[in-house]
Amino acid sequence: MKTLLKKFLPALLLAMGVTLLPMMPVTVFAAGLTGPTTINAQVGVTVPYNSFYAGNAPWQPITISGTLPDGLVAIDIWSQQQQYQIQGTAQPGTVGTWPITASNADGGTINCDIIVSEGPQTIAVDYGGSTNVSSIAVPVGTASFNLNAYSLNGNGDKITGIDTPTYTYGGGNPAVATVDATGNVTIVGAGTTTFTIDSVATNSYTAATQKTITLMATTIPDAPTGVTATAGDGQATIAFTPPAITGGSAITGYTVTALVGGVPSGITASGAGSPITVTGLANGTAYTFTVTAANAVSTSAASAPSNAVTPMALGASATSVPTLDPKVLLMLVLLLVGVGGAMVAKTATRRAR
Repeated sequence: MKTLLKKFLPALLLAMGVTLLPMMPVTVFAAGLTGPTTINAQVGVTVPYNSFYAGNAPWQPITISGTLPDGLVAIDIWSQQQQYQIQGTAQPGTVGTWPITASNADGGTINCDIIVSEGPQTIAVDYGGSTNVSSIAVPVGTASFNLNAYSLNGNGDKITGIDTPTYTYGGGNPAVATVDATGNVTIVGAGTTTFTIDSVATNSYTAATQKTITLMATTIPDAPTGVTATAGDGQATIAFTPPAITGGSAITGYTVTALVGGVPSGITASGAGSPITVTGLANGTAYTFTVTAANAVSTSAASAPSNAVTPMALGASATSVPTLDPKVLLMLVLLLVGVGGAMVAKTATRRAR
C-alpha cells in the first residue's frame, strides 16, 4: 500500500491541480493578520501609531470591534480595510483598559488591550505678554498681581474642565515680595526672591514637577560716589566708586557729564565701569564732572561733583628753547672768543705797567 501511494499520489495530486514544492513550509492565510496585543496611551499625549494589517495575499478586509477610548480612532489607511492604525490622543476620563478585537474573514483574530494611564502635566505662568515664563521683573511700586498658574498636558495644550489641577504657592522674601495661598504677589522692596508652585494629581493627570518663578523687584540705583578727575590734553579721566545699592537690577552702564561753572557743558562720555575718559574738552577751561548709573529700570541721580581740573596742551608749562641757525651760532662763538681775548690782553697790559 505504501509503495502504491508513493507511486501514484503525486500524479493524482497533479491531476487535481495541486503542485508540491519539496521542503517549503505551508502558509496559512488566516494567520496573515498581524498587530499589537497591547497599546499603551496616556491622557493628553498623542499615541504612537499602532497598525493591524493583513501581511500576506490574498488580503482579507479587517474589522475592528470594541469601544475605543474617547480621542482615539481606528483609521483605514488604504481605504480597503487592509490596514488600520490606532491614532489620536486619549481624553480626560478615559483612564483604564479598553479591549478591542481585530479580525478578518479567514478567522484571523487579535485581541488587544488599550491601556490608558494618567498623563503628565507641566505648570506654567504667563506674565507681561510672555507665556510660560520662569522669571518676572517688575519695578518697585507695582500693584499686587496674581501668578495665575495653569497646566499643560503632554501635547502642550492647556488642561481645562473637571481635571483642571489646583495649586499651592510658597516661597518669597518679606523684604522683597510675598505670595499668598491663592497666588497673589505683593511687592515690598527692591531685590530678588523665588516663588514655588505645586499642583495636585487629578483623575486624568499626575502631579506636576514643582515650578519655580524668580522675581526681581527693581528700582533706580543709587548714585556713584568718590568721583575724582585727572586732566589731560583736551580730555580728563574720571574715576568713581559704583553704587552699593543697584536697585535690585544689574548696572548696565555709567555716564559722565562735564560741567563748567557748575552748569552742564553738553560734553558727556559713557562706559561700563570706572575709569571713563571724557574727550573734546577745551584746554585752559576749568571743569568738574558728575557720574550717573543706569539699570534696567532707569538712571540714578547725579553724583556729587568731582574736583576741578583744567586740561592743558602737552608741554604748555615748559620753557621753550629757541633753535639757532648754525651760522649765527658760529658768529656768536667767535664774538665771545674775540671779546674774551681782548679782555685777557687788556688785563695783561695793566699788570705789565
